[in-house]
Amino acid sequence: MTQTLDTLVREVESGQQHLTYETLSGRDSQETERLVDSFVSVLARMTPAERISASRHGGFTRWERWVWAARYTDEVPRVNGEFEWIACNMADLDSD
Repeated sequence: MTQTLDTLVREVESGQQHLTYETLSGRDSQETERLVDSFVSVLARMTPAERISASRHGGFTRWERWVWAARYTDEVPRVNGEFEWIACNMADLDSD
């Protein structure tokens, strides 16, 4: 049974910090790996639609999006070949 996105977001927010460069900076490699593995287990419990929705609606930090893109490369939406969240910040989205 799939958990809802709200449940998963609450689970991440309840006791764990979001994955950001700042939260991982200064930690030893084992602690960093534990935090990344914890986030990956949350990703695994989500459906592809839930992961895309979380990315689009502020559920993931930039760092978490990169982890998602590394683990689920084929499901990450692209605009003109660029990851969607990067393309949204680009001035020129026209394909030449």
